[in-house]
Amino acid sequence: MTQKKIILFVLMFVCAFALDAQSIVGTWKRTGNVLEKADGTKKDMLIFYTKAKPCMLEIKYVFQADGKQLTQWPAGCELIKFTEQTTWKMEGDKIIMKTNAYPFETTYTLAFKGNTVNFTHTYTAPEKEKLHTQYNKIVITYQRI
Repeated sequence: MTQKKIILFVLMFVCAFALDAQSIVGTWKRTGNVLEKADGTKKDMLIFYTKAKPCMLEIKYVFQADGKQLTQWPAGCELIKFTEQTTWKMEGDKIIMKTNAYPFETTYTLAFKGNTVNFTHTYTAPEKEKLHTQYNKIVITYQRI
């Protein structure tokens, strides 16, 4: 009987940890922001951004359980002069985000690996036209902090 209780306890602990590890809820920092063209050419915009403003590596992205996403800028690093309001919701392995800083609701496919997650989005034709972009896809990598 005691052995069954121990096994049950271990299984509950492992399942709780696995579920928590796969949740977007929490605080993250961005470690990559890769744009990809149709020919496979890639450009990591985070490298470009942080050359101009190294403090951008310290930005925190908080995904709250209530479906709100907050961006916490380090003092003196603020780039956006208005309050960005972002909401999110999960549908399977996809996260749907809506922000007043972007004219479209955006759907990303999430891929978790350890304490990181990749957000992958393929731009639609209307998005490419509105954003005047030649890129087909973006992969944003976050690390849990």
